[in-house]
Amino acid sequence: MLSFEQFAHYEDANKGQFGLRAYRNNKLLTAVIIPTNAKKWFKVHISVFSLDKNEPLKGDVTFFLHDSYRPQKRTVKTSEGVAELEVDARGAYTIGARVAHDGTRLELDLMTIPGGSRRFYKS
Repeated sequence: MLSFEQFAHYEDANKGQFGLRAYRNNKLLTAVIIPTNAKKWFKVHISVFSLDKNEPLKGDVTFFLHDSYRPQKRTVKTSEGVAELEVDARGAYTIGARVAHDGTRLELDLMTIPGGSRRFYKS
C-alpha cells in the first residue's frame, strides 16, 4: 500500500522536489489565483522576491510548472527585485522555483492558496 507521501509525490511530480518550503534564504515564492470569465480556467500569478531590502532578488529565476505545461520550465529575468510569471491553470499543483545566482530552491503547493473554485482544488 502507498503511503500518503508516495501518493502525493506520484500525483504531483514537483511535490517535495524543491524542499517543501516557499520561504528560504530570505526569498519568498508566492502565488495569486485569479478567476477568469472561462468557467474552468484561472490565472495564476507567481512571484519570487527577497524579504531583505538590503539584498534584493537579482538574476534569473526558473519556474517549474506542472508537467502538462509546454514548456514546463520557464526562466524569467528579475525586474525591480521581483521575478514574475502568469499562467493559465485548471487545477492546483506544486510550483517549484530555482534562483540562478545562489541556487535557492522554493516550493509552493497551490492547494494552500485561496482564490480557486472547488473544481480547481479537486483537479
